[in-house]
Amino acid sequence: MTTLYLIRHGELEYPRNNRGQRLLYGPDVPLSDKGRRQIQELSERIAREGRKLEKIYTSPFARAVETAEILTSRFQLSQPVRMSEFQDISPGSMVGKPLDDVIQGRLQEYGETHEEVLER
Repeated sequence: MTTLYLIRHGELEYPRNNRGQRLLYGPDVPLSDKGRRQIQELSERIAREGRKLEKIYTSPFARAVETAEILTSRFQLSQPVRMSEFQDISPGSMVGKPLDDVIQGRLQEYGETHEEVLER
């Protein structure tokens, strides 16, 4: 039997504008120090529980790749397989806009609708 683990990336390093507002980020935003610690702690817990990982697949986004590389290193696996099918919504022209604007539903410029995400 094959067991599939779905692991979300650790906390990321939010870009901020000159007023300190968090901005919507693109695919190349890395993990924060806290995010790296989260994934290292997760990998230790997986190992302590005796679980084995054989292969890791990841989206091509920097934070997901970094997460996958921490896990592949811990479990001495080959490099993670990057799959564009695993990436989430493309933020398009909204990158760099205040995150609160996006959260409050101003998505008309987002670049990819939720229906397109589901179809993909």
